Amino acid sequence: MIAGSDIRAEALRLQAGFIDAGAVVLETSILQPADLLLDLYGEDIRARAYVTSDPLRGEQMLRPDFTVPVVQMHMAEGAEPARYTYAGEVFRRQEDDMARANEYFQVGYEVFDRQNPAAADAEVFVQIYTALRGLSLRAATGDIGILTAAVVGLHTTEARKHALLRHIWRPKRFKALLEQFSGRRPVPASRSALLSAKTPFEIEAPMIGLRSRGAIKTRINQLHHDALSDPLSNAEVDFLDAILQVRDRVPQALASLRNIATQMPALTLALTPALDRLEARMAAVTARGIAVETLDFEASYGRTSMEYYDGFVFGFYAEGRADLPPVALGGRYDALTLRLGQGREIPAVGGVIRPDLTLDLGGRGVSIKLGVPSKGRLMEKTFSWFGDRGVTLRRTGLEREYAGLVAGVTGVELVLLSAGEIPRELAAGRIHLGVTGTDLIREKLINWDQKVQELAPLGFGFADLIIAVPSCWIDVDTLDDLDAVAEAFRADHGIRLRIATKYHRLVREFLRGAGVADYQLVDSQGATEGTVKNLTAEAVADITSSGETLRANHLKFLSDGLILQSQATLFLAQNVDYSQSQRETLTALYQALGL
Repeated sequence: MIAGSDIRAEALRLQAGFIDAGAVVLETSILQPADLLLDLYGEDIRARAYVTSDPLRGEQMLRPDFTVPVVQMHMAEGAEPARYTYAGEVFRRQEDDMARANEYFQVGYEVFDRQNPAAADAEVFVQIYTALRGLSLRAATGDIGILTAAVVGLHTTEARKHALLRHIWRPKRFKALLEQFSGRRPVPASRSALLSAKTPFEIEAPMIGLRSRGAIKTRINQLHHDALSDPLSNAEVDFLDAILQVRDRVPQALASLRNIATQMPALTLALTPALDRLEARMAAVTARGIAVETLDFEASYGRTSMEYYDGFVFGFYAEGRADLPPVALGGRYDALTLRLGQGREIPAVGGVIRPDLTLDLGGRGVSIKLGVPSKGRLMEKTFSWFGDRGVTLRRTGLEREYAGLVAGVTGVELVLLSAGEIPRELAAGRIHLGVTGTDLIREKLINWDQKVQELAPLGFGFADLIIAVPSCWIDVDTLDDLDAVAEAFRADHGIRLRIATKYHRLVREFLRGAGVADYQLVDSQGATEGTVKNLTAEAVADITSSGETLRANHLKFLSDGLILQSQATLFLAQNVDYSQSQRETLTALYQALGL
């Protein structure tokens, strides 16, 4: 393991090169106000940052990166042009891989210069490239501005362009919108029924929550307008697909993109300035002594990163080390300066290096423990399931003592835990087998199938994790509807649409996969279905068996809002180096249980 003192020394060595290039050293607070970052990036940033609450200052966040505070400092008092460097720790939650660092150093170089953006792009890239010289790295480059320009040039409504631009950084949702706007994806039956209704604005359900009747009417009018608009042409959709498929060395990629542009003359005018910027950047990089013929270009590169990159993007990756994250990353973020500058903006580009990775690349027979729920019907039914198969589980000692024994197979120890504790103990390898709900495993363990193996569903404890919205939202039946309403709600109320749940990870991943944006999750550990009526949420994501409680609170399921069907299941811990005797015990237990 590399010592912290060595990492700090390497960070200072890298930073010295940036200082020599004229950068001013900046220091930012480790503790940052969370409201700005959460407003910018929503639940995506909360999922990977450490957030805490201060009674006087509200929610605070351990610094997840330097870019936002550096931009804030520059927009408040910086001169133009300006160059900055910084070095320090950043903090990222790592819930799916204990081997990945949750605290590490970054060394950065940022340039704010409106005179020649192409030259500034080249300056930052070459500074990072030079600092990493001698390491076996692959440089990847891209330009999100090219796709953005192509979308702006489409012959369709401004509302559709806005929707596509909003989801540039969500490839799955972007593709779904293209299919929707081109007519390649059928209109949901619920939307067809809404649009064909003679009285679409009649709402029979009681109005609950902050969303108004007027907002619902506005959305329905927008849906009518969209339905009357001509579909995107197949040629334009194929044009965008062709752009996203470009992957080659930089000069060849530019040639391919110019060739694609000539095949769609109607869009050439919109695309040409972006391609000219790419060519100017190539020339500026070449002028600084880097052979662009050796650099890769991917038109889709950078689309899954944080949303503040909106132009040139790049990264450096260790050859043959797929276990390592990027050694360096960077890109252009002009739009971020506009948002943080309250109407003022200045072109800006920057990059960061991980000094710990540069040092790394520079040469650098116990028993089987079975965990089961400690009380209630889950414990009783688990005992019965094992008993029916000849393996007896029972408590020992007093009712409040969490001790037990196993009969019918030797070498197995019973551990009584709460159902919510079992996923954590399995992932840590402190128990080897565990009975708990699939909802808890998938909520508490990212990449759960790399940590545990599902051995057998037990046939009880059934429940569905679903998304539900007010029944009065007659214009909302699908996740597409929810995404559109969330955007309008944020515009109307100045806050993201709130979804109450205790299943933050499952809901966040589900909505991210569906491309839903402009929402926030609010914690609810009980009576979730009442949060909308109490005005603490606009929608809910909760476990339900029959749906009666939700309907009693004037809520309805989204037709495609089923997140997970859960039941009690027997799991095996995978991150354990089982001894031969433990393997033999497991084999004997499997045979007894008929697995």
